[in-house]
Amino acid sequence: MNKKLLIPLLFFAAPLAAQDEFDFFAFENNIKETAQAINAAETDSARKASSEFLFAQLQQVLQQPGSFNYNFDTLRSRTVSIITPPDRKFHIYTFNTVLLNGDFIHYGILHYKDKKEFEVIPLKDTMRALPKGVQNGPLFPDEWYGALYYQIHEIKHWCRPTKYILLGFDGANITINRKVIDVLTFTKEGPIFGSEIFREGDFDPDYEFRVVMEANGEVFQTLRFLETGKTGNIILDRLQPSYPEVAGDVRYNIPSGEYDIYKLNRKGRYKKVEAKNYDFGQGDGKIKPVFARPEDAE
Repeated sequence: MNKKLLIPLLFFAAPLAAQDEFDFFAFENNIKETAQAINAAETDSARKASSEFLFAQLQQVLQQPGSFNYNFDTLRSRTVSIITPPDRKFHIYTFNTVLLNGDFIHYGILHYKDKKEFEVIPLKDTMRALPKGVQNGPLFPDEWYGALYYQIHEIKHWCRPTKYILLGFDGANITINRKVIDVLTFTKEGPIFGSEIFREGDFDPDYEFRVVMEANGEVFQTLRFLETGKTGNIILDRLQPSYPEVAGDVRYNIPSGEYDIYKLNRKGRYKKVEAKNYDFGQGDGKIKPVFARPEDAE
């Protein structure tokens, strides 16, 4: 095992003992070295072992009383992301392992309030090889599309469960990187990922459950919420093949220099439109807020 990982691993080698007041600060300060060193380990076995250890320890600690209200800010890094919606209904912890061949493996934990109880749901990456039709259906936590989530937006509606739009990064492998727009909804059956609310444009007859953008592994893809108007609109790169002969091979997709917007309508659905007069926050902007209202319900 990599020597850099030895001390933090030994610190929590035994199961965590039940305590009246668990010391979360001590925990995160000892475990953060493991988190930061995961992708610095010299072998795949060490990286995987460190990831599984962090995954198990976080699940255990998040079941401790008081963990839901503790921020774990020291754990946040390029490897570990923690996102929370404005209503503070849940936290999602995600992190990744990069194998020596460039493959990414994602881990996640969903920590949420269920009435008066707190639930801790492990999320393990099941999409390392992107299956055909992954955009076309919902996924339960044990089918999770692995990603490192970095932004979140709530869509509230008067007669429907709140939808949480998640933006994430999936490093995929050495030749491809992906950006993903997914949706989290809490139902009677439990949390579900994906919702049939995304449409590619007027020409697209069907709505999709999630959006996956695939591009060359060395290019940066823009995917983020527009700040102007706080509408929940999403701006993204328009991708194109690097030259015509490779059209259809996502390994050669690159940003074209133009942008599209997934525009949120009053029914809480997204349609992709060309980004005209788009504003990254540098000016007044022309995109106005939109809200879901009772009279717009289908």
